[in-house]
Amino acid sequence: MRICHGLAGYTLEVEDRELEWRKPADVVRLHASSQWRVEADDLIVLASGGGMLGPNCSSEAVGYRRDVFFFVRGALDPKVDVPADRFLLDPGDSASAASSSFQPTGAAEEDDDLPRDPAFEAFRANIAEARGRLAEAQPVAALAAQARTRLEVQQLAVQAVLDNLASQRATCSRSLALFFRKYEKVQEKLEQNLSKVETSMAALAAVALHPAHQGSERESLADAVPRERILRFTAGVQEERARLVQRLERLRQQDAQAQALSEQVAEALRQALASERVPAAARAIEDGLARAELELLPALRSQVPREGTAPSSILEEEK
Repeated sequence: MRICHGLAGYTLEVEDRELEWRKPADVVRLHASSQWRVEADDLIVLASGGGMLGPNCSSEAVGYRRDVFFFVRGALDPKVDVPADRFLLDPGDSASAASSSFQPTGAAEEDDDLPRDPAFEAFRANIAEARGRLAEAQPVAALAAQARTRLEVQQLAVQAVLDNLASQRATCSRSLALFFRKYEKVQEKLEQNLSKVETSMAALAAVALHPAHQGSERESLADAVPRERILRFTAGVQEERARLVQRLERLRQQDAQAQALSEQVAEALRQALASERVPAAARAIEDGLARAELELLPALRSQVPREGTAPSSILEEEK
């Protein structure tokens, strides 16, 4: 399993045997807290495909040799200033690691075959300066290669976030659709029952009481039930229904706003995935350095004859 820092783009390979006696979520939290100094309880962990990696998720559900991405909740807040060293795999050593990724190719012994004649001293100085410039550019090329590798991991993390967002949106839409269908059925049944109140009261009024139970204000069965209380109750139900309709309308509006916001986020993520500016710039730096080392510098050296070359051969080449 490969643990990936979703924001920084660093990765850490974990042996599969660790998953035999630990839950994947525990493995991620253990290594993330030890390598990146993050709080284990402050992590959001996603698997490839966008699924949430919960505490009870098994190794079989995650799958071996898959990528797992973690995000720090505190670092996701745009209002919070997160120190850059929080994103380093080995804090403090990133610069030295980048500079040591490439070794200067301008070794002095490679120029020993150049003539030491004072007439060629300017050529030797130019070649030495070119090697020095290449040596200075190599750490930059190393950082470019590192940035491109990290960006590839970040793009995988973005895709996992997109998949998770799509899953959450689909789940929310299904839940709301089911809720509204059940609400409509309940309201339809309630409407039927409320519409029967007056009919029932009229039916009760048509039933005369036994003469022994009749009084000055009690002639029918309708006079024996609390009509006013029933009517107040039904009126209260109707008012509550009206308030519920308003709340449901606000819920629909909030859902539409949430869907629109999630679509904006998804579109921004898709644009980030499609952007080639950083990879193209990194490749241009790497390709430029490689061309300078493999083509331009040898071409420059070829203009200077080697030590011990006969003057006649030099004149022949000039001809």
